[in-house]
Amino acid sequence: MTYYFLILGSIVTTFVSDKFNIYSVSVVNLANSLT
Repeated sequence: MTYYFLILGSIVTTFVSDKFNIYSVSVVNLANSLT
């Protein structure tokens, strides 16, 4: 059961970090297009 939570946690962390990276890139692109 502990391994299940570890795997689930790593998947969620990877998913969230991917979303955050996409968001950061889009914000940088928007800032570049405005300037």
